[in-house]
Amino acid sequence: MRISFYSVFPLLSSLFILFLGIIVFINHHNSSTNRAFGRFSLLTFIWLVTSGISYSIINEQQALVWLKISYVAVILMPIAFFHIPYAFLKLPNKRILVSLYMINFLFVYCLIKTDYILEGLYKYFWGFYPKAGLLHPVYLIFFFVTVGACDFLLFINWYKIFIFPFIHIFFISFTYNLKAIIRGTLSRCFNRDGYQ
Repeated sequence: MRISFYSVFPLLSSLFILFLGIIVFINHHNSSTNRAFGRFSLLTFIWLVTSGISYSIINEQQALVWLKISYVAVILMPIAFFHIPYAFLKLPNKRILVSLYMINFLFVYCLIKTDYILEGLYKYFWGFYPKAGLLHPVYLIFFFVTVGACDFLLFINWYKIFIFPFIHIFFISFTYNLKAIIRGTLSRCFNRDGYQ
Protein backbone atom coordinates (compact mmCIF):
# COMPACT_ATOMS: atom_id res chain seq x y z
CA MET A 1 0.00 0.00 0.00
CA ARG A 2 1.36 3.39 -0.97
CA ILE A 3 0.34 6.47 0.98
CA SER A 4 -1.43 8.82 -1.36
CA PHE A 5 -1.30 12.58 -0.99
CA TYR A 6 -5.11 12.53 -0.98
CA SER A 7 -5.10 10.28 2.10
CA VAL A 8 -3.15 12.71 4.26
CA PHE A 9 -5.92 15.25 4.91
CA PRO A 10 -8.64 12.74 5.88
CA LEU A 11 -6.16 11.00 8.18
CA LEU A 12 -5.05 14.25 9.84
CA SER A 13 -8.67 15.42 10.17
CA SER A 14 -9.63 12.10 11.73
CA LEU A 15 -6.89 12.40 14.34
CA PHE A 16 -7.99 15.95 15.18
CA ILE A 17 -11.64 14.89 15.56
CA LEU A 18 -10.64 11.90 17.70
CA PHE A 19 -8.56 14.23 19.87
CA LEU A 20 -11.54 16.59 20.33
CA GLY A 21 -13.85 13.68 21.13
CA ILE A 22 -11.43 12.33 23.75
CA ILE A 23 -11.03 15.76 25.36
CA VAL A 24 -14.80 16.27 25.57
CA PHE A 25 -15.37 12.75 26.89
CA ILE A 26 -12.60 12.96 29.51
CA ASN A 27 -13.73 16.41 30.61
CA HIS A 28 -17.02 15.10 31.99
CA HIS A 29 -17.38 11.39 31.18
CA ASN A 30 -20.50 10.95 33.33
CA SER A 31 -22.50 13.33 31.14
CA SER A 32 -24.75 11.61 28.61
CA THR A 33 -24.21 14.54 26.23
CA ASN A 34 -20.43 14.08 26.34
CA ARG A 35 -20.78 10.34 25.82
CA ALA A 36 -23.03 10.98 22.80
CA PHE A 37 -20.52 13.45 21.40
CA GLY A 38 -17.75 10.90 22.00
CA ARG A 39 -19.65 8.29 19.98
CA PHE A 40 -20.21 10.77 17.18
CA SER A 41 -16.50 11.70 17.18
CA LEU A 42 -15.50 8.03 17.13
CA LEU A 43 -17.76 7.34 14.13
CA THR A 44 -16.40 10.40 12.34
CA PHE A 45 -12.87 9.19 13.07
CA ILE A 46 -13.65 5.73 11.65
CA TRP A 47 -15.23 7.26 8.54
CA LEU A 48 -12.28 9.52 7.81
CA VAL A 49 -9.57 6.95 8.59
CA THR A 50 -11.10 4.23 6.45
CA SER A 51 -11.80 6.66 3.60
CA GLY A 52 -8.22 7.88 3.78
CA ILE A 53 -6.91 4.32 3.71
CA SER A 54 -9.11 3.46 0.73
CA TYR A 55 -7.63 6.39 -1.24
CA SER A 56 -4.19 4.80 -0.87
CA ILE A 57 -5.18 1.27 -1.89
CA ILE A 58 -4.65 0.11 -5.47
CA ASN A 59 -6.64 -3.15 -5.27
CA GLU A 60 -10.36 -2.62 -5.89
CA GLN A 61 -11.55 -5.44 -3.60
CA GLN A 62 -9.49 -4.17 -0.66
CA ALA A 63 -10.75 -0.64 -1.27
CA LEU A 64 -14.34 -1.94 -1.28
CA VAL A 65 -13.80 -3.57 2.14
CA TRP A 66 -12.39 -0.34 3.60
CA LEU A 67 -15.17 1.74 2.05
CA LYS A 68 -17.84 -0.59 3.43
CA ILE A 69 -16.32 -0.15 6.90
CA SER A 70 -16.37 3.58 6.22
CA TYR A 71 -20.01 3.42 5.21
CA VAL A 72 -20.96 1.54 8.38
CA ALA A 73 -19.71 4.59 10.28
CA VAL A 74 -21.51 6.93 7.88
CA ILE A 75 -24.77 5.03 8.32
CA LEU A 76 -24.50 5.19 12.11
CA MET A 77 -23.58 8.90 12.15
CA PRO A 78 -27.09 10.43 11.95
CA ILE A 79 -28.34 8.57 15.01
CA ALA A 80 -25.16 9.44 16.89
CA PHE A 81 -25.68 13.06 15.90
CA PHE A 82 -29.36 12.87 16.89
CA HIS A 83 -28.36 11.46 20.27
CA ILE A 84 -26.41 14.65 21.16
CA PRO A 85 -29.38 17.08 21.39
CA TYR A 86 -31.53 14.25 22.74
CA ALA A 87 -29.12 13.79 25.64
CA PHE A 88 -28.54 17.53 26.00
CA LEU A 89 -32.26 18.21 26.38
CA LYS A 90 -32.68 15.19 28.69
CA LEU A 91 -35.71 13.94 26.78
CA PRO A 92 -37.35 11.00 28.53
CA ASN A 93 -38.83 9.05 25.59
CA LYS A 94 -36.26 6.45 24.49
CA ARG A 95 -38.56 4.76 21.96
CA ILE A 96 -37.54 7.26 19.28
CA LEU A 97 -33.86 6.45 19.81
CA VAL A 98 -34.46 2.70 19.80
CA SER A 99 -36.50 2.88 16.58
CA LEU A 100 -33.84 5.03 14.89
CA TYR A 101 -31.12 2.58 15.94
CA MET A 102 -33.17 -0.29 14.51
CA ILE A 103 -33.58 1.54 11.18
CA ASN A 104 -29.84 2.26 11.15
CA PHE A 105 -28.97 -1.38 11.73
CA LEU A 106 -31.27 -2.36 8.85
CA PHE A 107 -29.24 -0.04 6.62
CA VAL A 108 -26.01 -1.57 7.97
CA TYR A 109 -27.36 -5.05 7.23
CA CYS A 110 -28.26 -3.99 3.67
CA LEU A 111 -24.77 -2.53 3.27
CA ILE A 112 -22.94 -5.66 4.43
CA LYS A 113 -25.12 -8.37 2.91
CA THR A 114 -26.41 -6.76 -0.30
CA ASP A 115 -25.48 -4.25 -2.99
CA TYR A 116 -28.49 -2.04 -2.29
CA ILE A 117 -26.49 0.69 -0.51
CA LEU A 118 -23.17 0.43 -2.38
CA GLU A 119 -23.01 -1.41 -5.68
CA GLY A 120 -19.40 -0.96 -6.67
CA LEU A 121 -16.64 1.57 -6.98
CA TYR A 122 -15.60 4.42 -9.18
CA LYS A 123 -11.92 4.94 -9.90
CA TYR A 124 -10.85 8.59 -9.69
CA PHE A 125 -7.43 10.20 -9.71
CA TRP A 126 -7.48 10.39 -5.88
CA GLY A 127 -8.53 6.77 -5.40
CA PHE A 128 -11.65 4.65 -5.23
CA TYR A 129 -15.05 6.06 -4.36
CA PRO A 130 -18.30 4.09 -3.79
CA LYS A 131 -21.18 3.91 -6.27
CA ALA A 132 -24.59 4.52 -4.80
CA GLY A 133 -26.94 1.56 -4.80
CA LEU A 134 -30.71 1.35 -5.11
CA LEU A 135 -31.46 2.12 -1.43
CA HIS A 136 -28.89 4.89 -1.14
CA PRO A 137 -31.43 7.67 -1.87
CA VAL A 138 -33.68 6.20 0.86
CA TYR A 139 -30.75 6.35 3.26
CA LEU A 140 -30.06 9.97 2.26
CA ILE A 141 -33.67 10.88 3.00
CA PHE A 142 -33.35 9.16 6.39
CA PHE A 143 -30.07 11.04 6.98
CA PHE A 144 -31.56 14.47 6.24
CA VAL A 145 -34.76 13.79 8.21
CA THR A 146 -32.75 12.66 11.24
CA VAL A 147 -30.40 15.65 11.14
CA GLY A 148 -33.38 17.95 10.54
CA ALA A 149 -35.09 16.40 13.57
CA CYS A 150 -32.14 17.59 15.65
CA ASP A 151 -32.83 21.16 14.61
CA PHE A 152 -36.53 20.64 15.28
CA LEU A 153 -35.85 19.26 18.78
CA LEU A 154 -33.63 22.21 19.61
CA PHE A 155 -36.17 24.67 18.18
CA ILE A 156 -39.19 23.36 20.09
CA ASN A 157 -37.16 23.10 23.30
CA TRP A 158 -35.37 26.44 23.01
CA TYR A 159 -36.75 27.61 26.34
CA LYS A 160 -34.88 24.81 28.14
CA ILE A 161 -31.65 26.03 26.61
CA PHE A 162 -32.07 29.79 26.63
CA ILE A 163 -34.73 30.74 29.16
CA PHE A 164 -32.48 31.15 32.20
CA PRO A 165 -29.62 32.91 30.41
CA PHE A 166 -32.20 35.01 28.55
CA ILE A 167 -33.89 36.11 31.78
CA HIS A 168 -30.51 36.88 33.32
CA ILE A 169 -29.40 38.95 30.31
CA PHE A 170 -32.80 40.69 30.18
CA PHE A 171 -32.65 41.84 33.79
CA ILE A 172 -29.02 42.93 33.51
CA SER A 173 -29.76 45.01 30.41
CA PHE A 174 -33.01 46.30 31.92
CA THR A 175 -31.32 47.51 35.10
CA TYR A 176 -28.43 48.98 33.14
CA ASN A 177 -30.81 50.89 30.84
CA LEU A 178 -32.99 51.97 33.76
CA LYS A 179 -29.90 53.27 35.57
CA ALA A 180 -28.81 55.15 32.44
CA ILE A 181 -32.29 56.71 32.01
CA ILE A 182 -32.48 57.73 35.66
CA ARG A 183 -28.94 59.11 35.59
CA GLY A 184 -29.66 61.05 32.36
CA THR A 185 -32.93 62.43 33.71
CA LEU A 186 -31.44 63.41 37.05
CA SER A 187 -28.38 64.99 35.45
CA ARG A 188 -30.67 67.25 33.39
CA CYS A 189 -32.71 68.22 36.43
CA PHE A 190 -29.81 68.79 38.81
CA ASN A 191 -26.37 70.27 38.40
CA ARG A 192 -23.20 68.60 39.63
CA ASP A 193 -23.84 69.53 43.24
CA GLY A 194 -27.32 68.05 43.21
CA TYR A 195 -29.19 71.39 43.25
CA GLN A 196 -31.62 72.75 40.68
